[in-house]
Amino acid sequence: MKRRLLLLFVTVLLIAVSELIPLLHGEIHVGVKEGDWVEYSITHSKTPPSKYATWARIEILSVQGAIVLLEVKQRISDGTQETDRETVNLETGQLGEGFLIPANLSAGDTFLEAHEDELIIGGVQELIYAGENRTIVYTTTIAGIWWDRATGILLEARYSQMEYSTVIKADRTSLWGTGLFVNLDPILLYILILVALLVVAALAIFFIFRRRRTAT
Repeated sequence: MKRRLLLLFVTVLLIAVSELIPLLHGEIHVGVKEGDWVEYSITHSKTPPSKYATWARIEILSVQGAIVLLEVKQRISDGTQETDRETVNLETGQLGEGFLIPANLSAGDTFLEAHEDELIIGGVQELIYAGENRTIVYTTTIAGIWWDRATGILLEARYSQMEYSTVIKADRTSLWGTGLFVNLDPILLYILILVALLVVAALAIFFIFRRRRTAT
């Protein structure tokens, strides 16, 4: 009986540590999952072109490692709607239109972008998007684009041309929540889970041994 309990304890410990090690070694972290979505308002100033997007929605269709398949919907000013699919590869830097970057980056961290090579996170700050205060990141190279740090999803983009300027801003999403662990760093979350598993296993062993001693 002792041997079985010890084996269970060691197995739980090894599983938890194996999940934690990739994060500690800087493996690319994907912060979204299938079914997540974000909707954006799109506003224009000055004189936009005859046809332009007024609204957009990104939905995560699948996640396989660092490869994420997105569905992108846009409402056009002429009343039509366009739907496309975009494959993002966070390992190779194929980021589409900057829809998604690796999650949980900090100032000074780098990530790949196919057209710009390596980009550097220039800073981290707190801003409100889709009704919640979020920690956002931006790069030193590309101005006017902000991503959510915890998920890597695009939150805002500002583009300016001679004739007009455009602002794309997240205003609704399924990603935000009020749960205790929503904005928790994954490494810290894994550590908390590991500690909880170890405590549960230790308590189980303690009570089983105590019951056996009482019985004898």
